Amino acid sequence: MSSTTPPHVEGRATLVDTGDVFFNAKQTLQRDLTIICLREALSRCDSPLILDALCGCGVRAIRYAQEVPGARLHANDSSERCIDATRANAEASGAALHEISQSDA
Repeated sequence: MSSTTPPHVEGRATLVDTGDVFFNAKQTLQRDLTIICLREALSRCDSPLILDALCGCGVRAIRYAQEVPGARLHANDSSERCIDATRANAEASGAALHEISQSDA
């Protein structure tokens, strides 16, 4: 995104970099519903680790890290550009991701 383009806000994620990496804004409802399910399913787990194997811009990992209590998130993508975007978006969102890696899923 250019400096004149406002960030995209979804849930507790602030996306400042969705330029040439995967991001589908039409999946917002799906991500909202998944967060509701994860909150319930993982409510009795101690510090669950969730893998976002093809993280793209990182929206899913960032939202889960911030909106699923106690969850630790590992974001991965084979693309260096996606990893850079995920790091930028996590920082803009104030999200602490457990790990960010670059490898084939």
